[in-house]
Amino acid sequence: MQKKGMRFCVLAMLLLSGLLFAGCAKKSLVGEEPLPVPEAKEVTGEVSVAREATQTPEAATAPPKPAIAPPQDAREQWERERLLKERAEREAREKSLQEQFARERAEREAREKSLQERLARERAEREKLLTDQADREKSLRDQLDRDRLQREQALKDLSEREKVLRDQMDREKALRDQYLREQAEREKALREQMQRDREWAEQYKRDLDLKDRDAREMHAREQAQREQALKGQLASERALRDKAASDQAEKEKILIAQMEREKARREEIEKERAARERVLAEQEIRIKKLRDQIEEEKSQRELALKEQQMKAAELAKAAAKEAPARIAPVQPEKPKVQPARVKVDLGSVYFDFDKSSIRPEDREILKHHSEWLLKQKNYKLVVEGHCDERGTNEYNLALGERRAREVMRYLITIGVDKTRISAISYGEEMPLDPRHNEEAWAKNRRASFVVTFE
Repeated sequence: MQKKGMRFCVLAMLLLSGLLFAGCAKKSLVGEEPLPVPEAKEVTGEVSVAREATQTPEAATAPPKPAIAPPQDAREQWERERLLKERAEREAREKSLQEQFARERAEREAREKSLQERLARERAEREKLLTDQADREKSLRDQLDRDRLQREQALKDLSEREKVLRDQMDREKALRDQYLREQAEREKALREQMQRDREWAEQYKRDLDLKDRDAREMHAREQAQREQALKGQLASERALRDKAASDQAEKEKILIAQMEREKARREEIEKERAARERVLAEQEIRIKKLRDQIEEEKSQRELALKEQQMKAAELAKAAAKEAPARIAPVQPEKPKVQPARVKVDLGSVYFDFDKSSIRPEDREILKHHSEWLLKQKNYKLVVEGHCDERGTNEYNLALGERRAREVMRYLITIGVDKTRISAISYGEEMPLDPRHNEEAWAKNRRASFVVTFE
């Protein structure tokens, strides 16, 4: 911009200097006040008219002579032409300067427009970057808040457990302090008793000086026995105090071990939860595969049935066309339909909460079922595992499967053929009692049996 301003100033100075130079040249050639071009034309016309008026007829009929302008008119004509030429050159220069200024203005406006567009794009990109940064910061802030809440909850639970343990230790310490105070009070009472007995003994000794020797010896023996009993009582009290201190130390060790077991149990729970999640994922995969397999078999059976029906219909049509009129047409072969499966419910066995082991009283029921199955060779047994409503659906499905398979393994061990037994889990989907209490939950934690025959 500074260079363009300098260029414009230089061109303006050149233009002004050219105008000044043209004015000075005009004054030096024509005079102080040169006649303008139109006035010069009028003067030359008047001169030519006057000359024509003064001409004689002979001069008019004579051949024309070449017009010779006076030197002054030629000089003015030359001056006018030079001025007109300079004016044309000046106008051309001004026009070229205006065009150059217009081009520079257009270029400057184009550069300013491109600069504004680039600034707008940069502003939009910067705003987009700021928005993305704000979104990322918000997501990170939310994640940090969730982590902080989880950490605070864990710290809160830990502080509550520590508070319970501290309260228990404080109660134990208060009991120990109370026991020590009572022990100190008993020792103080015994000391005072001994002091009183000693004073009494001294007094009695002084009194015995007046009595015989045998009475003094008897009193001394009694005093020794009393002192010995007091010493034994003090020793027993000291032993009790030592035992209380050792018991308190044992309790503290037990509390520390309990905290360690709690920590280990929490780790085991986490591992068990991860294992349960893996088992549930595998169970879902198996269920999905079984469903796909069942659907595929069903579609294959339907397709085979349709093909068989079509073949039978075609055979019947062909036989009807070829056979004579007296022979009845061949009936199409009927498709084989599998017989319906009839189910017979047997007694169920029940389980404890979150357990899959068979209780002793339920083993007799399973033995009765096995004896019946061994007599009925054409029947098959389906073991259905069920759970109560507590817990997630995935965990209850896995627990029901464990219960059903545990019953299945026990029946196999007591003589039932494994090909005649199958297991399935329904989780909490088929409760026997829909209520929400312990009695209903105990009924729903079961393994039911369904006997089928074809």
